[in-house]
Amino acid sequence: MPDSTKTLLYYVHHHGAGHLQRARTLIDALETQFAIIFVVANPAMQTKLQHEFGHLPCECLPSKWAASPAFPDRTYDSAFEGVPCTSAATQRALTFVNLLSAYQADLFISDVSAELSILARAAGVPVVMQRHSGETHIDPTQVFAYQSASALYAPYPRHIEDPDFEFIEKTRFLGFFSQLGAERQDAVRRGITLVSSKGEGVETILPTLQQLQLPIWVVGCEGESTSNVTFLGYVNDISVHIPTDVVVCSGGNNLLSELLLLGKKLIIVPQSRPYNEQVSKAAQLTKHNYAVTLPVTHIADVSHWQQAVHNAASIDTSRVSALANPHAAEQFAALIKDLLCPHSR
Repeated sequence: MPDSTKTLLYYVHHHGAGHLQRARTLIDALETQFAIIFVVANPAMQTKLQHEFGHLPCECLPSKWAASPAFPDRTYDSAFEGVPCTSAATQRALTFVNLLSAYQADLFISDVSAELSILARAAGVPVVMQRHSGETHIDPTQVFAYQSASALYAPYPRHIEDPDFEFIEKTRFLGFFSQLGAERQDAVRRGITLVSSKGEGVETILPTLQQLQLPIWVVGCEGESTSNVTFLGYVNDISVHIPTDVVVCSGGNNLLSELLLLGKKLIIVPQSRPYNEQVSKAAQLTKHNYAVTLPVTHIADVSHWQQAVHNAASIDTSRVSALANPHAAEQFAALIKDLLCPHSR
């Protein structure tokens, strides 16, 4: 157990793999100084965390939906669109506040829930919240959560942040970091690697990509290999399974972190996400010449692929050192300590 008596409740969201990967990177530096209790809202994520961190408590909140939900379309023009007016939502809120009280939480880490961030602050617990990439200014719930948080943290460097982001001065930018800790690769094969865990996405992109007459490797899903397409399937460590310089991928933050830190020349095909998260991140990386963006509306046009591959090949990957931060975990722990023990230094 850490020497400190400070207790942190750490919420890990269950959509996408990035939240769990961030926890893997950040938790070691945190638990040397604080007592950690994980909070989740999904039994599958609870199982994953218990497998990874069996020595730490992990509490699962009940669903806020009374039955299997038909999720409403989000308009972002009113607060708490994602919280139904039901007794199930009341029980979820009550369970969360009871956890804050039972564990005598000194601080809540939110990765990432605007609803729980606001609820924790209203219950008298300071909040550190992950900056959700994209156009969050359109969502009044997200904006109020940022206002309620004592600090925000961003898993990317400051210079690719939207310069108009309202809360930039209360955000600690941790830079890109990879849980794999891989070093830059020197590719030995010509061609393109397509990284995707979604078979339907590969089926959409691959027919046009094959028209480039280049060798193609596909990482992340199964398929039938051909003379010029090799499916490598799911791999635990992409750092040893990407044989080419040029890589096609989506715009998820953790995937971008890993590939950029490997020195790859990226063609990003952003997927649809709330707040145009992936579109915004890809646009900033392209603006600073770290990557090339190919909008999903262009993926069936071989001429756009030809131009994207040409532009990607000219990227200077030696500049990637400006994006990396090998000390992200220690800096995050220092941020938490500064908020809880402001006079300790």
